[in-house]
Amino acid sequence: MNKFVMLCMALLLCALTACGDQSSRRAERGKPRVAITTQSVMIRRPPAANAEITPDGTLKIDDIALPQKEPTRAKL
Repeated sequence: MNKFVMLCMALLLCALTACGDQSSRRAERGKPRVAITTQSVMIRRPPAANAEITPDGTLKIDDIALPQKEPTRAKL
């Protein structure tokens, strides 16, 4: 009987642990992924398009370069 009670308590503890805070995991998945290298900064947020900023200030969305004015390119 004692082993049965201990087994039930262990299963209950495992079930409660598995049902932890799911909202924090969902929020973490919703954050954009940022990859920084010496050649570019890439921002990924599925299912949205990838954004890439190159060292010369070119902004690309899914490998399509967007025209930018010179002051905006300097900011990027």
